[in-house]
Amino acid sequence: MKKKSLKWLNIGLIVIITITIIGFFGIYYSYKQSKEYALDFGQSQLMKINKAATLLIQSSIDDQKEILQQVGLVYNSKGQQAIIQEQLENLLTKDTKFQSLFLIPLKDTSASLEVSSSKAIIDSLDLVQKDTLLNKELTTASYENGTVYFYKNKAFLNLYQPIYDENGQLTAVLVAPINLDAIYRTIEDATLNNEYNGYTMVKNKEMKVIMHPSAEQIGLNIITGRKQLYPDLNYNDLERLEQQQLTHQSGTLTYYSYWWTSKKLNRVLKIAAYQWITIGNQKWVVASSTEFNRHNAVLKQEFIIGIGVLSIFTIVVFLLYLNMKNIIRREKFSLENQKLLSQKSHQESKYELEKNLLQESKLEIIGLLTTSIVHDLNNFLTPLLGNIELLLEEYNDNPELYEELMEIYIAAQKGHDLSKRVLNFSKVSLTERDAFYLSTIVQDSVNTMTILMPRTMKLTMIRHFDAEILADADEIQMIIYNLIINSMQASKQGGTIQVTIDLANPKKIKTYTNYSHQHINKEHIQFTISDNGPGISKDIQAKIFTPFFTTKSTEGGTGLGLFIVQSIIKKNDWLLKLESSPEGTSFSIAIPIETNHTLH
Repeated sequence: MKKKSLKWLNIGLIVIITITIIGFFGIYYSYKQSKEYALDFGQSQLMKINKAATLLIQSSIDDQKEILQQVGLVYNSKGQQAIIQEQLENLLTKDTKFQSLFLIPLKDTSASLEVSSSKAIIDSLDLVQKDTLLNKELTTASYENGTVYFYKNKAFLNLYQPIYDENGQLTAVLVAPINLDAIYRTIEDATLNNEYNGYTMVKNKEMKVIMHPSAEQIGLNIITGRKQLYPDLNYNDLERLEQQQLTHQSGTLTYYSYWWTSKKLNRVLKIAAYQWITIGNQKWVVASSTEFNRHNAVLKQEFIIGIGVLSIFTIVVFLLYLNMKNIIRREKFSLENQKLLSQKSHQESKYELEKNLLQESKLEIIGLLTTSIVHDLNNFLTPLLGNIELLLEEYNDNPELYEELMEIYIAAQKGHDLSKRVLNFSKVSLTERDAFYLSTIVQDSVNTMTILMPRTMKLTMIRHFDAEILADADEIQMIIYNLIINSMQASKQGGTIQVTIDLANPKKIKTYTNYSHQHINKEHIQFTISDNGPGISKDIQAKIFTPFFTTKSTEGGTGLGLFIVQSIIKKNDWLLKLESSPEGTSFSIAIPIETNHTLH
């Protein structure tokens, strides 16, 4: 077996070496072919980037124009300066590129309103008037924007918005200077990045730079202006670039130039893509450029990476082959471990099943005992009720004694009714349902429990809404009694328990337990019992409705109260919501409203 394994190992090594040699030749051929198409691909990608930059510039300026159009100013020069001043100040606080605004009346420019932010560079009317089209706009109101002007190595563009009075007569022009550097910064990251080692710039028809990553270039003519700063550089190809851009709407070309953002200017071969755009009545050329040798360097880098990947592939495959036996051994151990885990899971499932059977047996025994006890209790109460009725008839003329006998009769009757409910519950029989207002039963239950409450605790009821429901009043009382008792046991001395009746929120009710399609398009009334106790931890919230589960076994808790509550709710197809935090716990029970009788 060892010799056979060694044979296959040698064959594997030969195959890997053959594949590696073929891969080396394939990578070299691919590199040679790719180099020929690198320039075409670079120009194609650069044109896409240039188009994206063009669209971003146009859309950014159009967005600012649209904001101005939506201002809605009305100006008649009759005491509205304060209102308009406030409107202009509010406009500056919005997400705009404006840092200053100028409202210039047509008849009296000296009455202009000026609003500027603390960051404004153009903060006076004299600076705005550097725009050569402003005077024409004040007489014709026919332009969307002015011409580009320069101040402190920055380019600015005035946007115009005509302002009318109440009669629709043109009375003023709103001038909003935009720092084009702010427009450029929004598109700089979306144009060229380090992968292409280039940038996008914008020039006007005089070939003056109006957008550029270097502030030093703003306002310079790409030939004459740069020659004044750098007289020793070679501008032959830049003159060819300028001539082609002035005579063509769009295109690509290669030329020698410099990276004007660098401290050290070295002549490099660039690829450029450009196209002219129209901003109002202005023509700008948007040009994106990158270094030609950058693409070739990428190909060389990919060639080296390809060879490295093939070498690594050879080593990895060889190591994987040597480690195959270890992998098989680990898989064997893994299968044995999974088998042991499966056996453990089976044992746990068996234990859980036996535990559930034991719980069901306990419930069955308690049901039999309860039925027997309640049946005997009912036999005791029947003659007691009869004798009390006779006493009531006999002492009808004695009000004090009659009242005391009536209290005894009512208490005995409640015990008789309770035994009847227990018997009905144990037999899973249908209870009698009546239509009644929910608040009457809740109020009666609260009154009863108030008597049993410790003096150190407080029980209150709030009714925001009321409606008729179809239900068994005794079951409602049983739910309230159990939940209030549960809150009493959970709350500390001085605790507060509150019972609230309200209309259920149709959106929130979808998160309630047992919510189904039959509750859609139904209105629900809900009552909520909340306390300010320590809350129920998330670890046991799913267990509290399990029969015999209790955290108060030392205090006499049976673990059946919340189980009974959930059983009644499920039986009637009602909805339940439990919310708990360290500040307290609330149980909300939602019941469908069966009639249109509601009280607010």
